[in-house]
Amino acid sequence: MCKKLFSLPVFALLFCLPSVAPAAQEAGRWFLISDAELTAIERYREKSETDRASWLLRVQGLKAESTSLNARLAAEREATARLEKSFNELETDRLIRLSSKDAEISTLENKLAAAKLEAQKYKGNAKTRLVIIVSLVTAIVAYIAFRIMRISHLGPL
Repeated sequence: MCKKLFSLPVFALLFCLPSVAPAAQEAGRWFLISDAELTAIERYREKSETDRASWLLRVQGLKAESTSLNARLAAEREATARLEKSFNELETDRLIRLSSKDAEISTLENKLAAAKLEAQKYKGNAKTRLVIIVSLVTAIVAYIAFRIMRISHLGPL
């Protein structure tokens, strides 16, 4: 019986060992690499590190350029804001002067219209005076002629 009991754990151990052994081997797989493959991997790693350093330098350069361009953009925005402010002030001043000149022109146009009305009034008065003067002169000439004719008729009579 002892032999049977001893063989049962051995049998169980032998039965379970093949199922446990592959799991233990998979946890830490080992590969064999040739020297050529190892050299190629090392070159690839060195090239990758060189490329990475190159890209990092390029990124730093682009960051510096970006900072410089942002500073220039900010300066240009400030200059544009100053120019817009100056332009708006000049435009406001121009509009004020223009409205002042428009008001002055309107005043002068009103004065001109009043002067034209006055001139027409005087022109009408002058025509009336001319007609009156011509009528008076005609009346005086007629009176003088009448008197001359009367004197000349009285004389020989």
